[in-house]
Amino acid sequence: MLVLAGGTASAAVFYWAATRNAMPQLDETAAGYARAQEYQMRRMMGPLGVAMTQWVDVLSQPGTQSLLIFGFAAFVAYMCFRHASFADGPGEAP
Repeated sequence: MLVLAGGTASAAVFYWAATRNAMPQLDETAAGYARAQEYQMRRMMGPLGVAMTQWVDVLSQPGTQSLLIFGFAAFVAYMCFRHASFADGPGEAP
């Protein structure tokens, strides 16, 4: 439970700190630049290159990063609970 609580707290603190110092959103001029950049990326690397740059953009957002932190903490907590249930299981010799 401590791992899950610590992971939740660290994800919340990370999200708060990252959104507090967030950069402003792109305006209309930059949106045209992004569209031109996507076109060039598609021409040079194909659809997979565009998909990978979009994945990087999504993964660099603070909400996604804090969700990944929480997910990893939940996975580690699950594995701790699972390991503890094996220790209490019937297959153990005295």
